[in-house]
Amino acid sequence: MPDQPKLKPARDFQQHLADLEKHGLLVRVDRPINKDTELQLLVRWQFVGGVPEDQRRAFLFTNVVDGKGRRYDMPVAIGVYASSPQIYARGMGQKVEDIGKALSHAILPQACMKRTRAAAWLLATVGWLALITLSAASAQTALTGSGQAYPTRSIRIIGPSSPGGGIDATGRILAAALTQSLGQQVVLENRPGAGGIIGTEIVAKAPPDGYTLMLTAAAALVVFPHTFSKLPYDPIRDFAPISLVAASDYILAVHPSLPVKTVKDLVALARARPGQIVFASTGNFSLPHLAGELLMQQGRFQMLHVPYKGGGPAAMAILGGEVSLMFGTGPTVVPHAKAGRLRLIATAGGKRSKSLPELPTVAETLPGVEVSAWYGVLAPAGTPKEIISKLHAETVRAIANPKIMQQISNAGAEAVYSTPEEFGAYIKTELARWGKTVKATGIAPE
Repeated sequence: MPDQPKLKPARDFQQHLADLEKHGLLVRVDRPINKDTELQLLVRWQFVGGVPEDQRRAFLFTNVVDGKGRRYDMPVAIGVYASSPQIYARGMGQKVEDIGKALSHAILPQACMKRTRAAAWLLATVGWLALITLSAASAQTALTGSGQAYPTRSIRIIGPSSPGGGIDATGRILAAALTQSLGQQVVLENRPGAGGIIGTEIVAKAPPDGYTLMLTAAAALVVFPHTFSKLPYDPIRDFAPISLVAASDYILAVHPSLPVKTVKDLVALARARPGQIVFASTGNFSLPHLAGELLMQQGRFQMLHVPYKGGGPAAMAILGGEVSLMFGTGPTVVPHAKAGRLRLIATAGGKRSKSLPELPTVAETLPGVEVSAWYGVLAPAGTPKEIISKLHAETVRAIANPKIMQQISNAGAEAVYSTPEEFGAYIKTELARWGKTVKATGIAPE
């Protein structure tokens, strides 16, 4: 590897900060920010993020606290030399066009590392983190077709499911957080029907202007293309991925009247009562439906399947004794289990859940039964890239907030996030994986 160029900054650190701020390249954050949680999450996000270089900014945090709430006596600066060609050029006193793209990621020259008090702002409290790009997510300006800053009016997030399920719980948390950060009302709009197809079609055919989004579960995008011969949308062509938001293992929940406490008990009872045990799902060919099919296939028994229009109605059915069991997400079944109205006997993930470590996995008894839920935000295809970047930045900033992460955890899910590109690649991977699983179950497309 060739040696990095040893250039000397054209101005001292204080002057450089003032110059960046003057030219809109520095974002000053004065609110308290926790170095051990929020700051590191933000830096981690930006390190793997896909923010265009010309939209990057340096950050100056003036009120950094540690895990015990103790305030640091010096500000913390991130990305003040190596964030982008524009910032690097100002620091080195050169023209942007003379700065090679590789230099935007150059190691901070040794000349910048003198232990003056001013330089200590940069290095003393964050060390190598100071060299990582941190985008000014809050400073990005996406423009509408009329040239106005986006957003200029309320935004709706279509949840293609009924109230009371995982999409509903996660969507309300996200909508509240985005309302605060975007400065416009963000509303979750439940549009159930056909297992999620109706709501998904609404978003696919909506104007690509950033004012209609979708918080979707996996089935509508990665399962239904294999179970329906014709869909009113294409899962890849018709959507612009923004970010994953949350993930949750499906949980096998039973009505307290069903005399089973383990998967082994359930298998024995179902074999003794073939076709008599009724299980609910969130719709035909939904992931809870496929989880039930896999359970029957691997356990070599039969149950009766009853589809409902979403997790909420399915939960009401099992609570009312209409059905005996269901695979539900954390937000759907955990609160009822804590109230003693349901019994949880296993999770359907590949390993034990962090939030419910006392529960075994179904696969510990019946290998091959692994089904997990995920939720992600998408926009209609053709939405301007600047708006996607804005929405991605604000979504990830919301999800990375420890308070929001805790709210999602309390709802029985785990906060996750990704770049638009990573989410798009994940959808394609899941689409291929579920194609093989559907084929293995023997379910014929409708």
